[in-house]
Amino acid sequence: MKVTDWMDSSGVCVGVTLREREGVVDLLAALQQKSGNTDNCRQLRRDIYYREEETSAAIGAGTAIFSVESKAVRRPLITAVTLTEGVDLDAPDGEKSRLIFLAAVPPGTGGDCAARLTVLLMNENLRDQLMEAADESTFFRLLEMAEEGSYTAGRDAGGEMPVILLLLTGAEEEEGKAAAQLQLAAGRLGFLLKTERPGGPAFSGEDLRSAAGILMLGDGAPSARFDGKPVRNITSSDGIYRPEHLLRTAAEAPVFYKKTTNRPARRGLSGWFLQTRVLLLPALTLAGGCFQLIGEGVALFSSSASAVFSAVGAGAFSLILPLISGLIAFRFARWPGLAAGLTCGVILGQTCGGVWAALAGGILAGAVMRRGECGLRHLPRFRRAAEWILAVLGVGLMGSLALAAGACASRLRGAAAQYFQQLQSPLNRGFLAATASGLDPAGPLQQGFSGQGTDAVANAAITAAVLAVALGVIIRLVFLREPQASEQMRTGGWTALPAALSGSMEGWLFFYAGDPFKTAVSAALGAGTAGLISAACGFEADRQGIFSLFFGTRSWALLLAVLGGGAMTALLLIFFEKMNRSVHMK
Repeated sequence: MKVTDWMDSSGVCVGVTLREREGVVDLLAALQQKSGNTDNCRQLRRDIYYREEETSAAIGAGTAIFSVESKAVRRPLITAVTLTEGVDLDAPDGEKSRLIFLAAVPPGTGGDCAARLTVLLMNENLRDQLMEAADESTFFRLLEMAEEGSYTAGRDAGGEMPVILLLLTGAEEEEGKAAAQLQLAAGRLGFLLKTERPGGPAFSGEDLRSAAGILMLGDGAPSARFDGKPVRNITSSDGIYRPEHLLRTAAEAPVFYKKTTNRPARRGLSGWFLQTRVLLLPALTLAGGCFQLIGEGVALFSSSASAVFSAVGAGAFSLILPLISGLIAFRFARWPGLAAGLTCGVILGQTCGGVWAALAGGILAGAVMRRGECGLRHLPRFRRAAEWILAVLGVGLMGSLALAAGACASRLRGAAAQYFQQLQSPLNRGFLAATASGLDPAGPLQQGFSGQGTDAVANAAITAAVLAVALGVIIRLVFLREPQASEQMRTGGWTALPAALSGSMEGWLFFYAGDPFKTAVSAALGAGTAGLISAACGFEADRQGIFSLFFGTRSWALLLAVLGGGAMTALLLIFFEKMNRSVHMK
């Protein structure tokens, strides 16, 4: 028989605050009675104490097993309790016991439940996880996983076992469910998850030194004791539905420095987007850029083949804006938020365009759906049906708002185009078109200030601006490699390079979403510099991207513009990164 065959989930009690041996014995006997195994707790306690006089129940490593034969019990049964601080049971290593079992069997019963339990508890990872169990069902499930073989051995399997710390800042029911799922996922992955709860024992110095990452569940800011450690704020829904992803990426979280903030960490737009690492967006950016670049290259030989490649690249780019909007909304309100965010993003992509529209649409969709989900808590009986109704209403609302935003963007585009047509100076046209392409890539401002694709000065300035921004980002990636640099900055910069070489600014949408304000300022000023130099030197080209070097007039002007704009972009990016780093330093 398995150990869990001798157990009942009603015979487990976790997170108890007891400091005396007598209280522990009383609780274990009471759990036997609760499970229907005895009606005489007094006799059972007496037998336990008699057994204790012969040998100590403590086996060391914070674990103890009371094994007793008693006429007061009807069948072999194991009950268990975990303590927040521990009780001194005269363990051979002197350590207080936090994980305590009672294996009670009737006299003459040939059961080896205590021996099997002892063998099972030789797994150090399992012992630690049981001590940190969030609830009784999690405790029981961890034991079942260990016996079924789905529990990873951790240290016993060899190698270093990642230690993840989970800090609960509240006591809501959803947070308890999330903690339970994270512990079960840690058992499957072979991670050691240690939990700190309000009112419970704090993480020790050794826990903090050995931790690969720290997850904060609930509201709150990291404290100074987490200095120099990767810290990530997570939500209850993420802990329930994506526990394995959170554990695997805990070590990739931004590093916290104790003088960083006295405010909740990463509450800006970049924080909302960066908390979830999604490889779909850079993959689409890379694929779209490659096909656009190939399309520009084969245009020399076949216009029909070029159209095919360009159409595939444009199709990939068309998914980026809706996905940015949808994933940001998903961060707040899970699947209803994703539905509303995607709908909003698709309509905005068709009517408005631009990274700012995607960010605003995703944040608004997520906030609306999140507020609606909070309202559903007052309707527990009809919550499942109401979730579907909420999703439908959210899609309709965000779709309507996106159409209204598209109408406003159309007016803005028309006003920008009208103003652009009135400009006589090539320098002004080149600077304005290039700056708009860096400030609002693929947005209404860039579309309005581009001269509708018929202005040679604007087209040449935009080509120089796109290549200049690409050069600036690459310089920043090569010469500034701090470990705390954002994942979006590192990944987005390289994957957008093929799109930039093809002359498309749409490839930078994903890159902008990582840290939009600093990136937009850097790119706008760098692009404006490149556009100004391009217009001043009289650069013209009938091709886009890198191919304009070979088929344009005054190619040296393009090189000069790209170098000047790239240097400006790189300097600003490095400046903002250094400034951000100085805020985080001790």
